[in-house]
Amino acid sequence: MVNGTVIPVGSFGCLTVDYWKRSATNVLWAFLTHAHADHLQGLSDTWTGAPLYCSSATRELLLVRWPDFRAPLISLELDETVILRAATPYGHATVQVTPLNANHCLGAVMFLFEGPFGRVLHCGDFRWEQEYQKENLHPILTSAPLDVLYLDNTYAHPRCALLDDAFR
Repeated sequence: MVNGTVIPVGSFGCLTVDYWKRSATNVLWAFLTHAHADHLQGLSDTWTGAPLYCSSATRELLLVRWPDFRAPLISLELDETVILRAATPYGHATVQVTPLNANHCLGAVMFLFEGPFGRVLHCGDFRWEQEYQKENLHPILTSAPLDVLYLDNTYAHPRCALLDDAFR
């Protein structure tokens, strides 16, 4: 199973979400949805890749686990859109990112990305409640259509048998 997502940012490079494989090249920005083990797979305190963006709570959890984390660890505030820029050999890459509450665990966020790839919502793990009907969604999610929606389907894989026969 492959964990995480790689999103191309034009010819400039890419951004990654919950993806810590060293094989990813030209990573401009790395994002972490939350600090559960399946989303940290491959990440360690020796990470020297792109700056890592996450919620402030997730940042604190990472620093408890790895006090000497090497790469820049940057916290983003919920519901605040940030414009990220990176210089590349091909020019400047720009992406907007807005972290949204994922309603999953301490520090868990979904990321809304806007850039040359369109409007992308990366959910990571999240909890959907009945009251989250369209009229109750975060306004940024209803302000324009999404081009791509990434859902974490880790436990939908056939090799993951979470329910015993009594619950099927």
